Amino acid sequence: MSIQEDIQKYIDQASSQINVGKEKLEGLVASLVSDERKAQLDGIVASLKEKGLKDTVSSWIGTGENQPINPEKIKEALGVQRIEELAAQAKMKASEIPQALSNLLPQIIDKLTPDGKEPENGIAAAAVKFLKDIQSRTAG
Repeated sequence: MSIQEDIQKYIDQASSQINVGKEKLEGLVASLVSDERKAQLDGIVASLKEKGLKDTVSSWIGTGENQPINPEKIKEALGVQRIEELAAQAKMKASEIPQALSNLLPQIIDKLTPDGKEPENGIAAAAVKFLKDIQSRTAG
């Protein structure tokens, strides 16, 4: 399976688990990875690490089993303002964001770090490269 297919599978699974439309979750994922200058994904990873979740995040990057993350921990790490910003970008309710991220982040970050280590330019750069690869394949 390609990374794109895997991520779509995770979105489909999360959609049914948390009862949020696939389109909204696709929008959330797109807002996280669409522009490395915004560094949404790197910023979220940094916030989680700063709030004592470094081991959890490292499990997603590493080659072992991905540790789960509680939506409450995401809420604490990101804060109300950041969650509201993500909700606005993805056209979701702020209350849906922590659960969506707890379902999607472990798998997405795992897929974006296949070598088991954080890319030199950051996870956001890997995500942007991934999106550009998809866009070039679908455009051609």
